[in-house]
Amino acid sequence: MRQTGSTGVVNMDENHRSGAGTGVYTPSYWAGYPFRSYYYSRDFAHQFLGAHMLGLDLQNRTMLAAFAASATQSRAYYPLWAINFDGTTGTTDYKSDTDFVRELPAPFDLAQRMNDGYRWTGDASYYGDPTLQTFIANTVDGFIADHTGLIADGKVHNRQITLAQASGGDIFQGVASYNESAGGAPVEAADAVSTQYQAYLAMSALSAARKDIVSAGRYAQKAADLYTYYNATWSVDPSNALNVIRSYDINSVGSSAWGSEMSWFAPMKGIMKPGSRRDAYMAWLNTTALTSTPPNLEAVTYLPDAFFTVHDGTTAWAWMQYVYNRINDVHSGGFVNGDYPEVSFTLVSQVIQGLLGVQPDAASREIDTVSRLPQDIGWLQATGIPVGNGTIALRQDGQTRSTLTNNSSARSGLYFWHAGFPGSYRCLTVRGHRSEGRIALPEGRQGPAFTYADIVVQPGETAVVEAPASCRASTGPSDTAVSTQ
Repeated sequence: MRQTGSTGVVNMDENHRSGAGTGVYTPSYWAGYPFRSYYYSRDFAHQFLGAHMLGLDLQNRTMLAAFAASATQSRAYYPLWAINFDGTTGTTDYKSDTDFVRELPAPFDLAQRMNDGYRWTGDASYYGDPTLQTFIANTVDGFIADHTGLIADGKVHNRQITLAQASGGDIFQGVASYNESAGGAPVEAADAVSTQYQAYLAMSALSAARKDIVSAGRYAQKAADLYTYYNATWSVDPSNALNVIRSYDINSVGSSAWGSEMSWFAPMKGIMKPGSRRDAYMAWLNTTALTSTPPNLEAVTYLPDAFFTVHDGTTAWAWMQYVYNRINDVHSGGFVNGDYPEVSFTLVSQVIQGLLGVQPDAASREIDTVSRLPQDIGWLQATGIPVGNGTIALRQDGQTRSTLTNNSSARSGLYFWHAGFPGSYRCLTVRGHRSEGRIALPEGRQGPAFTYADIVVQPGETAVVEAPASCRASTGPSDTAVSTQ
């Protein structure tokens, strides 16, 4: 974390160890190389949730606003790639408004973080602040319009699909993927497509929070159309139905070769349809990542997120261990991996959101949990998890017992807890009493089933919900819900 109001060096990099001047630092934290005086858009986006869990909400809002304000029309609505700790432009990665580092997924990633920030904090500035509101509106409209037309896209239900595109091979002129050294000269890349999908969802959710029902519906439709297009057309390899396209070149020729970020962002961002094809793809992804692991460990920190998204806590945990076991290895930048902030920040969020399965809606005081603990973790507990203006403690014992404590003050109020368990159960034990469970298929019939109990947890209260083995169901989903006060 950078000390707010302190004076420090700016525009410091490996070629300018003393920097180029000083500035008064704004609320921020390190998100990039430790020998540079910048925070980076890509790093910041991936560190955002871990930063919230570490109590850095002021820093998150300040840094997000700085990127949002930098996405001007003169830069074709691209945010800056790097910003000094005092909020000024990072000169290492910027020469002019037409000559600076930029990658297509970055603005979409930042747009998604606006919605993540609102979900975890309930802070209305994430949808009401004019700078942020202008940024996300430009990102899902003007930015896409300014970065398309290189190759043709299709339609869904007679509605045109428009995907962000870039033909450059130089990051200072704009590239299609976070994979800066990708072969095949991608013009459309799966990591950009899937982050665009999440940006649409974020715009829809934040519009709904503003009571703008028209915009909420419009962008929900755009997200649904893109989901359909990706799964029915964009990602389909006509030469092999089991292959998944990761990019298209200027001739609209698709590639299903290993592409690092292009290979794991689609499942991580939730655009890949569940079912046997996704299952086969995730098996391929795990095997290929093990044999073609990126040398920069910060890239590997995305892999746990990808497997958590598809409900595979076992493989996600294996990749978390892979990352942790290499924190003392020397990074290509000449420092140890543990000094790269993306490594530590993402491990924090992967414990809370990944293993413990916490998904909040802070504005509604709602908390969803589903344990993703693998068999070799008997139990896991975290305390002081910030949700809205209060905190919770959560313990998961395997995948069949959850204990939540509402540590909020009486003024902060209660939480509505949706306690979930993998699998179908006819009943759950809630506060020691057996009740009928609500079985749900959040991804449809091709995805896994979960069983929930809906509970109100008062300030200072600890509640326990269990999924007894004797209640395991052999039938399909039930329409019955349990609502226990």
